[in-house]
Amino acid sequence: MKYLITTLSLLLSLQSIALNYIGEGTKPTLTCKSLSGIDTEGFSMDYKINVSITNFMGSPLLKSNMKWRESALSNILCLIPYGSKKVHEVRMTREMRGDIYPYQATVLMRITSTAYNESRTLYMAIDPGVLSTLEDEQSFNTPGIKSWDKLFFNIPQYVSTQDQDFLDKVDYLSEIDAKKVFSENFKVTGTSLVNIKYNLNKAKLEFTNIQREKNWKNLVSDAKDFGNWFAKEFKPHSRTLITQITNAFNKPLDESTRMLTDILHKVSIHELPQSLNPTDSQKREFKEFQEKIKKTFVDIEESIYNYNLFPQEIAETYENSNQQIAELMNQRRQELLSNQIDMSDSIITLDKDIRVYLECGSEKASVLLKKGFEFRPRRKIERPSIWFSDVRAFNNSVAYMCQEHSKSHLLKVVDLDSNLLFEHKLNDDVKYYIASYKEDVDVKDVAKVIMIDKKMLNINILDKGHEAYVDVMDAKNNMKLERISIGIPGVITSMISARKNQILSYHYNGNTSSMLKLTNIETTEVATISLNKLNVKGRKYNKFYIKDSRDGQILVHFYIESDISERRFSKSIIIKNSNIIEVSSEEIEKLP
Repeated sequence: MKYLITTLSLLLSLQSIALNYIGEGTKPTLTCKSLSGIDTEGFSMDYKINVSITNFMGSPLLKSNMKWRESALSNILCLIPYGSKKVHEVRMTREMRGDIYPYQATVLMRITSTAYNESRTLYMAIDPGVLSTLEDEQSFNTPGIKSWDKLFFNIPQYVSTQDQDFLDKVDYLSEIDAKKVFSENFKVTGTSLVNIKYNLNKAKLEFTNIQREKNWKNLVSDAKDFGNWFAKEFKPHSRTLITQITNAFNKPLDESTRMLTDILHKVSIHELPQSLNPTDSQKREFKEFQEKIKKTFVDIEESIYNYNLFPQEIAETYENSNQQIAELMNQRRQELLSNQIDMSDSIITLDKDIRVYLECGSEKASVLLKKGFEFRPRRKIERPSIWFSDVRAFNNSVAYMCQEHSKSHLLKVVDLDSNLLFEHKLNDDVKYYIASYKEDVDVKDVAKVIMIDKKMLNINILDKGHEAYVDVMDAKNNMKLERISIGIPGVITSMISARKNQILSYHYNGNTSSMLKLTNIETTEVATISLNKLNVKGRKYNKFYIKDSRDGQILVHFYIESDISERRFSKSIIIKNSNIIEVSSEEIEKLP
């Protein structure tokens, strides 16, 4: 893929942009005690935040992403060990790095505006979505609408941003005042991170293992000291004890700890045998060893109680906590996907003329979008000449097909936000055209470019259905291409359709079995759904389309067509977690 930058004369942006902000900051960890005296977990990190806020259909639309990386200024880590309530300050080790990360945060932005003259500082809270587990990677997020009366706020003196629910206690500006601030091109004067949640399980596990090894070393020290003393004072009788201690030293940590504990416990509760004829001096020294061993046991028992150092419980806590965090992150991703604003299905009416310039090889042309033009999703625009085909309005862009000659097909997109013209070279041997999400690609069509949500899908079914893939492109991300394989080895891919963030493909293996495959464009997660429940035989005339999706459920319409008859509706299918949970002969339009 290559990009071509041209000069465009645009008289108007389709959205009223109030803020485009890119900023950097550091979340310091100077102490493991917050200013309010509350114990806090975490580490120092640098972050980069991207925020854009627009007036979308009369409401503030927020888009944001955040990258992070561990700060080079500090390697202090604050953590509360398993089984403990007290925060500990430790040094990050090489083994910890890469396995500890923040997964959630709120960006607190300080705001100035000529429309706001009060002495109190004005703030705005930004949710950057699900943070990446890797450094220097963008968080996962989707655009979201905020209420005007929940956009800007002051923080009362009695409210601490360390409180997880502090946003419920702030003083929000009214809708009228918020709109005034918004209209005056407000500026960001600084940012900070609050409400950060971390996965520190790897560090906690290592901390626990360090404590267990520390306890073992204390036992080893006591055993060595006592063994050396006993061998010196009672050499003829020391062979058995020295052998037991030596054997314990050579065992794995947990077994060695158990064996040394047994040996030293017996020493701590018994007197020296009278058969050794100990002197008074030897009895006093033996008592001193007993007191030292008992103190070691007290310290070990205290550490076991404080840090829950039981190996099996440690392993279970580590696994359960990691799994819980992974589930929270996945749940949050699904919530963002379910609640995202589908900007492609919104209608924006231009209040001024816009002239958009197009190129195809040496041919140049322009399209005039006049005042009152409704920027409907995938709306066709009259092409300016024979060199340009399938000119369509899409996601604040104008897309079109360019055929420079019989063996060169290009998909071109003019992004009206960035004033850039992007191009993507298509398969030279295939004739493409731009379609809406209500269409599909099957083995007869071979390929199409389908517009869904904010993305363009270059869908290909080749080799009579034995090869299938989708190239996902986004004009708002420099037409960056991501290829998703759709085909299943040994199975024919009959058709592919798509809507919003889901690709739906139909596959069959002769007349024996058939299945649907749902591929999430954002997460690339795949769910395979058997159609045995429907008693559907594998055939190329079966068609499936996503009609609606909500709360993890997907409504699919099943149609049957043939070469001699029109497409006819067959069934409505509701899918959840790779299973068909409901089938109806009624043509259901929306999920209940």
